[in-house]
Amino acid sequence: IGKQITEVIKNHQKVTDAEARARAIELMGQVGIPSPEKRLNQYPHEFSGGMRQRIIIAIALANNPKLIIADEPTTALDVTIQAQVLDLIREMKEKMNSSVIMITHDLGVVASLCDRILIMYGGKIVESGSDREIFYDPKHPYTRGLLQCVHNPEKKEKLKPIAGSPPDLLKPPAGCPFVDRCPEAMKVCKLYMPEVTTYSATHQCACWLEEANRRKGENHG
Repeated sequence: IGKQITEVIKNHQKVTDAEARARAIELMGQVGIPSPEKRLNQYPHEFSGGMRQRIIIAIALANNPKLIIADEPTTALDVTIQAQVLDLIREMKEKMNSSVIMITHDLGVVASLCDRILIMYGGKIVESGSDREIFYDPKHPYTRGLLQCVHNPEKKEKLKPIAGSPPDLLKPPAGCPFVDRCPEAMKVCKLYMPEVTTYSATHQCACWLEEANRRKGENHG
């Protein structure tokens, strides 16, 4: 794994082999790998799943990035290791003054790490907002459906899976990509992409139902 880490460093920095090796050892220490000098010469199969995730984070941090893109970084890890990896990402972000884009289906991970959330479906952003807006005031039917799939120990309610299947992106629907799974779908949803309704400086939603409610409120006023 030492070769994989030093390759990243040497491709982007003018350093000698010895300097790249020293930097790799330093990175491994920073992400919590014990005895990094010895483990630098080991293979991935000699590491646990959590340790391999730490090595990937070390590679990602090797060139002091301003932006870290983490795509499902906790997949296939048990809860304890997940927490360790998330704590490490948070610690490295603050230490390096970097931003993190977290791509995940795990809303628990989102709640613990993210300040701003974009909900995507079928390749489209259907809702965006702060963590509080998304978790406590969800607007889009897909966002609400996602939250109903998460176990809440405080509420004795059964989980409600979202019925149906995702759209075929080789033949995407003309309108809202969620239309065939949406319990509140209208005719217009099949024909056109919804307009964006804005609730605050940070909270937006693309849903015809929300747009209709907004117009109804304006006419009421």
